[in-house]
Amino acid sequence: MMQTPITRMRLRVDMLDDEAHRGYALAMQSLVEQGIAYARAHNLAAR
Repeated sequence: MMQTPITRMRLRVDMLDDEAHRGYALAMQSLVEQGIAYARAHNLAAR
């Protein structure tokens, strides 16, 4: 699943002091979560 690599990346980024990288990781995680939610909704609607 896509969330596992992003979780690993977030854990590494959270150890950094760089707020910009943390923000990018959170934005990427949100984008993936939205994409998964859309795909699930689209799949349910197609049934």
